[in-house]
Amino acid sequence: MPTDREWADLRASDAERDRVAVVLRGALAEGRLTITEFEGRLSSLYELSTRRDLAGLISDVTSESLDLVVGRDATVAPAQTRGSRLVLSILGGASRRGHWQVSERCTVLNVMGGAHLDFTEAEIPPHGTRLRVWSLMGGSDIRVPEGWRVVISNFAVLGGNDIRLDPQGGLPSGAPEIRIGLISIMGGTKVRQGGRSRRRLTR
Repeated sequence: MPTDREWADLRASDAERDRVAVVLRGALAEGRLTITEFEGRLSSLYELSTRRDLAGLISDVTSESLDLVVGRDATVAPAQTRGSRLVLSILGGASRRGHWQVSERCTVLNVMGGAHLDFTEAEIPPHGTRLRVWSLMGGSDIRVPEGWRVVISNFAVLGGNDIRLDPQGGLPSGAPEIRIGLISIMGGTKVRQGGRSRRRLTR
C-alpha cells in the first residue's frame, strides 16, 4: 500500500477529476463558492496533474479529505480505452464530427464557449460511453443517431437544456448506449436524435 504522501503525489485520473467537479458543483449550490470562483476552479481542474493538486481545489469547501472523495481504490487504475476523453471549449468553440473515437468516459467543458458533437459516425466502446457536459455561460450541440439508447441526467441553473429524443422503448439489448450528464449554469445544451449511423459503432 502506498503511504499518504505517495498516494497524494500520484497523477490524478479523469474519474477522480469528475468526482472533485461534483464537490465543486455542490459548493456552488450551497453558496460556498461564487460563480466566478467556481468557473476558475473548474477551468483549472483538468489542467492539474496530481491528487495533491486536486485536494487544493476543495480543501476550503468540504470537510472530507480527498481520499474520501475519490476513494482509496482509485489507486488501481482501470483499463483505459482509446479515443477522446476531454473536449474543451473555453472562450471559443470545439467540434467533433465525422469518424472519431470516443473513450468509455468523455468530459466536455464549455466556459463561455460551445462544442458541437456529432456521434453519427463515431466509434464507441462495446459497452457504451458516458458523456459529462459542464457548461458555464455556454453549451453544446449534441447529435445522437437513431437506434441508440440514450440515458440523460439534466441539471440547469439560470439556463436550460433542450432535449429531443426518439422513443427509447423497443430497442434491442445490443443497441449502442450513451449516458449523458448535463450540468448547465447560465447556459444550456441541445441534444437531438436522428439520422442513421453510417459506420460500425463498436470496437
